Amino acid sequence: MLLDKTNPVQVPEWAALPNATQGDGLIYEGAPLRYRFDGSEGGFFVGQHPIGADLAMQVLTVEWRQGERFGRPNQSWMDVAFVDDHNRVATISLKKDSAVNLHFFLTQELRESGNSAINPMAVRVLLRATDMESYDGDYNYYTLTTGEWSFVSEARFKTAKKFWNSKQFQWLIPGETE
Repeated sequence: MLLDKTNPVQVPEWAALPNATQGDGLIYEGAPLRYRFDGSEGGFFVGQHPIGADLAMQVLTVEWRQGERFGRPNQSWMDVAFVDDHNRVATISLKKDSAVNLHFFLTQELRESGNSAINPMAVRVLLRATDMESYDGDYNYYTLTTGEWSFVSEARFKTAKKFWNSKQFQWLIPGETE
């Protein structure tokens, strides 16, 4: 059977996944959905499936780690746990300019945007692939920049906070060889 999103399958009750939804509406099945960003193609992927050049996220937490991943040399990685626009708990690992740009947004822009510092879990931010030229001008690549952001609803904020405080989340970073 092929998946056809225009004609959804009628799932019999006995075949339905038992309560994969956790935390009052967030989808978490024991492991986060794993996104990746490809700086040479300028797009987001889940596995080999292209998602597009933009990714909206509600950040749950960020951790900086050092290590070798995905065949890359030892370097700093910003691991981001977030909720995507489909209410799925997910992760992505960022490096270099992409990591710095999101870090600046979370630590500077949100602190200076209002009359009070803003909790990053209270906003939805758009990450956008932006075409860049190499320092020597020999090639182009893509980095992530932060685009528009907005407050999530109070209910979504409370749901995310409740999920995070439940301690269900586990970091699972494929490709890590620390």
